Amino acid sequence: PKVKLAKGRCLQEMGRHEEALNLYETMDRNNRTVKLTKGRCLEEMGRYEEALNLYETMDMRDSMVKLTKGRCLQAMGRHEEALA
Repeated sequence: PKVKLAKGRCLQEMGRHEEALNLYETMDRNNRTVKLTKGRCLEEMGRYEEALNLYETMDMRDSMVKLTKGRCLQAMGRHEEALA
């Protein structure tokens, strides 16, 4: 999984988000790192609602998940929710 994640991140850096997203789709859908990385890719594509839905399936006791969800909400202009 680490090699695929690294490849996906490289694709994202090159602006090839759709390819990165397709790669993440082939990976373990229950893996925390895969979900966070896929969510960030969706955000970079402007697909905030999809990213938010993905984050909401994750454990909100995890500080990284909570921070990532808050950043997504902020990008959507939902500032009060992001602070909660």
